[in-house]
Amino acid sequence: MKKNHSPKLNRRLIIEHGLKLASLQGVENITLRKLADRLDVTPMALYRHFANKDELLGEMLDTFIEQADVLPAQPLPWQQWITSLASNMYDSLKAEPSWIPVFPSISLKPAAIQVMQHSIDKLVTAGFSPTQAASAFAAMIHTLLGAVIMHNDEQGTDSRRAFEQSIALLIQGLEQLKSC
Repeated sequence: MKKNHSPKLNRRLIIEHGLKLASLQGVENITLRKLADRLDVTPMALYRHFANKDELLGEMLDTFIEQADVLPAQPLPWQQWITSLASNMYDSLKAEPSWIPVFPSISLKPAAIQVMQHSIDKLVTAGFSPTQAASAFAAMIHTLLGAVIMHNDEQGTDSRRAFEQSIALLIQGLEQLKSC
């Protein structure tokens, strides 16, 4: 019989096991019951730590983003910085594509906000308005998600090359915008 509450059970442990389960079965297949079975607790024990599945998935996504460590480590010109960030994000999502359908339904948490804010700050420092910077970040995210989806549709498309070309075009467009 399962325990109702494990004294060692905490949010971090639940998130870690949730990420492992997501990696094995896909985010869309995570249920609180499956996760509770993996942790050898009842589903109600999970509700002591998370109000619902959406809250858990939000924390898992934020931990995924934090662990992906996508922000460029060294100072780079904005064009190279955005290209490096996009490439790092592409590699992370390509390895765990089941996160893509979840993105629109999960509110942003600290790690995601940090990536977005650093990106917008980098572009604003380069001379773009905050609105232009936010639009550029959104365009990069859409390009990134489309490329990862294309990679996983099993049509043999070279999505990496297409992605890199799309990011290069985005950078060119931003350079033209900046020169106006």
